[in-house]
Amino acid sequence: MVSIEITNKEIEILLEKFGKNKESKKIKKLEEQYKHLEIELNKVRRIASTPNCQKCGSPNVIKNGARPTQRRGEIQKFKCLDCKHRFSTDTSFGYGMRNNEETIKQALALRKEGNSLAQIAKKIGGGVSRQTVDRWLKKYNPLPTEEKIIKIKQKNQHGEFERNWKIKV
Repeated sequence: MVSIEITNKEIEILLEKFGKNKESKKIKKLEEQYKHLEIELNKVRRIASTPNCQKCGSPNVIKNGARPTQRRGEIQKFKCLDCKHRFSTDTSFGYGMRNNEETIKQALALRKEGNSLAQIAKKIGGGVSRQTVDRWLKKYNPLPTEEKIIKIKQKNQHGEFERNWKIKV
């Protein structure tokens, strides 16, 4: 085996000859482009996470704080820079309801077990009335409806005829 000894200075000279500087410049340029693309991507993500204005439809919308709720946490608020309209976009389960999702689901489950509205309200507690439970049931668990066609024979001065009526049951 043959061994070759090379000093650090000779390594630097060889690297310069074979374009180490050119490579490092290319790498730095690629890193700068990558950083620029990351910044642009973050801008796009921010714009995509903000909705258009509900009043004028403008995409020129910014986040404008959060609205605290008693039982549902904080809800993001937005402000349109064009028409100055402020709005929030909470459309999750139980939107517009004071109680949280778990309480409403518990009420629906208790109703399926056959409990009355008053029994459900008593079991849930927390100031929930039977009227509130009734509204939840109507909103989130509507009864299935069937359409039936009823044929009725009628008579008038011109003779007898059949009439079809659609009835939801």
